[in-house]
Amino acid sequence: MSRKSVSIQGGKERGLETELVGGDEALRRAEVLIAAMSPARKRRINRWLAGRVASFSQVRTKQQMGLDGSPWAQRKYVPGKPVLEKIADRKRLLIYSDAGEGTVTYRDTGTGIRAMVHQAGISMRMSALRGQAMREMKLADGRTAKQSPPTRRQRSALEKLDVNLDKTRPLNWLRAGAIIKTIRRKRRGSENRPRKDSWEVPIPERSFLGATDKERKRLRLMYEERFLKGFLRKLAIEDQYRSLPQ
Repeated sequence: MSRKSVSIQGGKERGLETELVGGDEALRRAEVLIAAMSPARKRRINRWLAGRVASFSQVRTKQQMGLDGSPWAQRKYVPGKPVLEKIADRKRLLIYSDAGEGTVTYRDTGTGIRAMVHQAGISMRMSALRGQAMREMKLADGRTAKQSPPTRRQRSALEKLDVNLDKTRPLNWLRAGAIIKTIRRKRRGSENRPRKDSWEVPIPERSFLGATDKERKRLRLMYEERFLKGFLRKLAIEDQYRSLPQ
């Protein structure tokens, strides 16, 4: 599975509350009208529903809250720093629909995998070779790790380690990280310690993509207000027309 997606069934779960439409007959006729919608209209409605789910997910990432209402697990090394702030950004999400459902997924496969790992809390098995490959593939402003300059945090760490930045050239993101790691290992006296070939990286569950029961109820009310009232008005006009003397 390469991308995380959530589907909102558009045409299957649209039952109306009887008291909202004024009786069983109105309910039946409204459902008939919904079934008679053109595929294009159903597709537009499903896209609208999926867009609302994307908005709910974006709010959750800003609040750092899961679908069950519990706060996300904090970062291990930087506890106060927010996690996955931009994972539900609308520029990253891809929303599409058909007559049966609307889908929220990701434009980028890598971002989709990252979202899936955090959504479900999937632990990852890392190795030294895989870590090196991931570091070399890191992109910053469209450039690879070897092309990207060191970050402000890396420069600050190098200065604290008494590294002369003017003599350490060319200096890029990848080399800066290697220098910092090597000096710290030497100072700890662990440079000769055997390194692990592989290790487990536990990822706590941080669910965000989807809709809670409360949000589904809200979506239903929004849907009825936006799309079904027009059908009900049409029913009322037809009834008034039929009641006129012929």
